Amino acid sequence: MNPHHSMAQVTSRSRSGDEPAPSTDPPLRLVDPEADQRFLLHTAARVKKVIDSPDYTPPLLPDVAVHLTHIANDPNVDMGEVEATICRDPLIAARVISTADSALYASDGPANSLRVAMMRLGLVALRDVAFRVVAQTQIFRVPAYAARMHELFETGLAAGVIAREVCKTLRFGSETAFLCGLLRDMGEAIVLGVVGTESRQRAEKPPSLAAMAPVIDRYHAAAGAQVCRLWKLPETITDSIRFHHQPERSTHPTQMAMVLAVTDVLLQHAGISAGSSRVLMARQRSERNNVRPARFATA
Repeated sequence: MNPHHSMAQVTSRSRSGDEPAPSTDPPLRLVDPEADQRFLLHTAARVKKVIDSPDYTPPLLPDVAVHLTHIANDPNVDMGEVEATICRDPLIAARVISTADSALYASDGPANSLRVAMMRLGLVALRDVAFRVVAQTQIFRVPAYAARMHELFETGLAAGVIAREVCKTLRFGSETAFLCGLLRDMGEAIVLGVVGTESRQRAEKPPSLAAMAPVIDRYHAAAGAQVCRLWKLPETITDSIRFHHQPERSTHPTQMAMVLAVTDVLLQHAGISAGSSRVLMARQRSERNNVRPARFATA
């Protein structure tokens, strides 16, 4: 993955002058580098087998989100039908109203009803609000890696906003930009979800993020795209998530994969996303230069 994900602080700041603060990192133990490769290949194969299985059930995508995805660009949609659909999901309905009452939209006063809020936001923003709720409550919800899920969600929100602005600057269509940015790294949550579930079923401690970093780096884009296909999301979203680290491989006319690649660079430049699985891997490589064998794991 690109360096736009957060990680736990590796070193402690000095308390005064040059005196180093006591390290809060867990002790490190050396592991046979051949075990690294076995762990990587075995874990990646297990994750791929689970997600590619016809029995795999992805995170639940509520009917509201599905419906809004398919009608977001339909100028002839029946808003009464949309309102009835949104009303079936109280959490999304509440978020629609609160968003319409935010500073960005509330110049005409408070939204006193769901219909007023819907008209104020428009269909594209309604869909984005619904997926924001889905991302927070369904996608980035892996208890074994709760802190990491929060980081992914917050960075996804920032990526969505930046992707939309990149599209406007480049004069690309921006209808799906926020959604692509929000979901671009959901594959990491999918991978960690599979591993976390297996660890819980075996009553084992889940692998550390540092140990999982190479697996995530190798498979998260494909995992995210696979879930998009299972959800039957538009191809522009699926393609951008699959190739956001390899935009040159995308042939989709919207060029949204390239937009996400630019977004990642801007996130890194802004310091929003410092520290990702690749940073964790870089830590391992730097340690490798001084002490061998290769991989470090928490004791």
